[in-house]
Amino acid sequence: MKMHAKFIGRSCIAFEKDKIYQAIGYDPDQNLVAVVDESNENYLYSPELFEFGGDYHDLPIVSMFI
Repeated sequence: MKMHAKFIGRSCIAFEKDKIYQAIGYDPDQNLVAVVDESNENYLYSPELFEFGGDYHDLPIVSMFI
């Protein structure tokens, strides 16, 4: 499952403001969302940086401690 994630922070090297990215997972222990950024890699980010096209808690569970 993937979900649209609109970046609402300030543009930076990883994201452009108001651009849509793909959220692909959620780490409930850290309350972080895995998002594919401008590098085409996925990293864990705070959900407060995005507006989601649904409830990000429904994304597949991931963990930064695998």
